[in-house]
Amino acid sequence: MVTQLVSHSLYLLIALVAIVLIIGGFSAFRNDVEKISTESSLNLIADTVKQEIIRLYSSSEESGKSEIPLQSRLGERPYIIQLASNKVIVTLDGFEVEKKISINANLDGTASLPAFLVLSKTAGVKTISLVNS
Repeated sequence: MVTQLVSHSLYLLIALVAIVLIIGGFSAFRNDVEKISTESSLNLIADTVKQEIIRLYSSSEESGKSEIPLQSRLGERPYIIQLASNKVIVTLDGFEVEKKISINANLDGTASLPAFLVLSKTAGVKTISLVNS
């Protein structure tokens, strides 16, 4: 009787340990998938902003301002986009992606989607600013 009780207790203990290990494994897998998904979204936004900046910079030779909207195709998550020192930085929930841009213009501004890029040219110096819509 005592050995049967010990045997069943041992089986129960092994089952509980197995359940904890399985749940822990799935939790780690879910976190990895979420990280990859977030980084992919951040890269997509950073690449889109970079392409829009290059297109705006190369297509506009006149003074004044031109606005290009950045499409929010990625839901309602609070992505933060920052332009500084010839680079685009996109952040969300502690994740960050940075893309360098090789153009001869001043980049500045911080916004979340939807946002606009605004080009201004003063005394031959181009400035591209990021502003909220």
